[in-house]
Amino acid sequence: MDHIDRNLLVALHQNAKTTVKALSERVGLSQPSCAERIKRLVERGVIEKFSIQLSPKAVGFPISAIVRVRPFPGEVARVEQVIRDIGEIVQCDKVTGEDAFFCRLHLRSIEELDHCLGRIAHYATTSTSIVRSMPVANRLPPLGGPAPRTSSPSTRP
Repeated sequence: MDHIDRNLLVALHQNAKTTVKALSERVGLSQPSCAERIKRLVERGVIEKFSIQLSPKAVGFPISAIVRVRPFPGEVARVEQVIRDIGEIVQCDKVTGEDAFFCRLHLRSIEELDHCLGRIAHYATTSTSIVRSMPVANRLPPLGGPAPRTSSPSTRP
């Protein structure tokens, strides 16, 4: 992946509806070359999908919460299925550590949160935080290549 591919990814991340014409002008390629690069990025799995990003508040979900889930012994698979079945859970990561799952929910009310937690409570303990703000939202990782290595201080005898 070169700097042109990275520039295309940044532009598409900012607005997935950007036209090939606008993208080609931005990266300095012909439209066919630009379209071919995008096609290759999709084929290689670099671009998984083109999508929209909704404002949960604007569509009636004013509360966002993070729920850490710690399944009871032997209940990981069942908890995973319950999590999949709860529509208010919009994202869930299976993680290492004492909590096996880290879930993000968008909710209409605290009562709705209680209902969701109740469905999980049969199989796991939970710890919930209400989101106050999102200082970093859905950004790309640094695409400039590997992070520079830091040299360790040398020790002299």
